[in-house]
Amino acid sequence: MSTRTRSQPPASTLAADPRQHRLSEWLWNRVWNWLWHELRTTPARWPALGLAVTGVLSALTGSPHWVGRWNDTTLFAHLYGSIVVGIVSGIVAALIVGRSQSRGVAVLEKTGLRSGPAVVARSVLPVWVLAAGAFLLVLAAAAVRTVFVSGSGSPAWGVFVITLCLLAFQVAVGAFLGAWLPRWAAVVGTGVLLYGALVPVYLPDAERTWGRLYPVIQQRWDDDVVQHAARMFSAGAWLLAAAGLLLVAAGSRHRSTRPSGRTAVTALLLAGAAAAGVLLPQVARGQQWMSTAAAARLLQCAEHDSARVCGYSATRQDLEMLAAAFADLRRAGAELDFLPAQLVESGAPVAPGEPGAPAEIWDTSRDRTAAWSADPSGVIDRSRAVELVAAAIVPVVDQDCLRSELAARTDLDASRDIAATLTDRITSTVSRPDDTPAHDQLVHLPPNQQDAWMNQAVAAAAACRPLPRVPTP
Repeated sequence: MSTRTRSQPPASTLAADPRQHRLSEWLWNRVWNWLWHELRTTPARWPALGLAVTGVLSALTGSPHWVGRWNDTTLFAHLYGSIVVGIVSGIVAALIVGRSQSRGVAVLEKTGLRSGPAVVARSVLPVWVLAAGAFLLVLAAAAVRTVFVSGSGSPAWGVFVITLCLLAFQVAVGAFLGAWLPRWAAVVGTGVLLYGALVPVYLPDAERTWGRLYPVIQQRWDDDVVQHAARMFSAGAWLLAAAGLLLVAAGSRHRSTRPSGRTAVTALLLAGAAAAGVLLPQVARGQQWMSTAAAARLLQCAEHDSARVCGYSATRQDLEMLAAAFADLRRAGAELDFLPAQLVESGAPVAPGEPGAPAEIWDTSRDRTAAWSADPSGVIDRSRAVELVAAAIVPVVDQDCLRSELAARTDLDASRDIAATLTDRITSTVSRPDDTPAHDQLVHLPPNQQDAWMNQAVAAAAACRPLPRVPTP
């Protein structure tokens, strides 16, 4: 009859590899038993439980920020984990470390550990484990619902990894402030700092520069979006290195347990190298963490009478038909000031002037480039080519203008009227689309008066002013 205890492996394993037995026994007796005890007793367990329940209910009942695609499912859990769970966990870490410092508990902890960073890490490791567990529960609940909406699939694993690393960074920020500031100042400062760091991400070009060091991905990804795994893993490495540096700095609070200078320099160099790996690569706007599936397709162009159309989803024959329609519309609107010199299909991976923009596709010497959208049916004939090009060549009114109080009182968008008017000039039948009141009056005017009104309407839309009155015939 065997007398081995639960923590002992079988005798055959012990005889085969004594070192493996000692390692497993150490992991069970020292690490797992300690962690399990901390998880059951730490004050962080109640906030983590509440956040997990709230997130699971939000995922199962349908969040307005989540529509049921696998990419959006992962981003929903990522945002909840980084903005809600991460910030609260950072505050809890600051409270735990600050209480340990103020009550003198840290002095007792140092009797069993020689290193200050190890003391701090031991204090906040359960907080990170609970935060990661809450995030995983929310992701699992969202994934269950996604299976019923979008079928089989898998989360965006790069986003999954970067969220776990970001949680570690946020907890380390709380630990650092908790070690060096008065307890309640550390609690308030952690919340303000972690949440306030989200605001500057909305500034121009922040997402492509220093905003990458705090990677909260506030985007919506369609099904054709492909995550950039290499950049995500490099950001994860930076977050872990920065978390380690913050723990080293937090552990330097007391001279008796201050780490060696070699440890501090090593942590600083690792964090600096990881930050450089994140910041140095040049990326296009909005594509730090992902790229469209079009990036993997070959873009090609067709030109007709200096009118060029580029795309990746259309065939060469369709592009030539679109280029011919584009040339006809440019001749029909020769007196218009806003017509572009080339059209590039929307969804192209980069824009003119961005890092990596292919010179053979984007011709920056031309006056203006506009985007055209492919027909969902994939069938392009002559009339459909004219409609697609006519809709693309008219400048789009800014969304902020369309949401303004002025837009609620009067019409500010004449794009459909202008597109219908130009289409009439090169087709045999007069088009009568819906919601084009100006077009119904423009068809009775001579071309020169039509051109004058269309130029004025585009200028007014660009300045967010009401459309000019259509002259009477």
